Amino acid sequence: MIGLKVEDYCQNCIDFDPEKEVIAKRYMKSKDEECLTLVTCKNADKCRRLIKYLKKKIE
Repeated sequence: MIGLKVEDYCQNCIDFDPEKEVIAKRYMKSKDEECLTLVTCKNADKCRRLIKYLKKKIE
């Protein structure tokens, strides 16, 4: 399964830099493996802090 983990404000962002994280799950007594791939932005923390700062300034 592939998941996209981005915020609404990431839409059309010129600084969006995709990054992937792959999580593999293996079940006991089974050779089956399930993978979860998450796509995020490398700048997510920076943008989150900026949004928090701007919201605080507006209040």
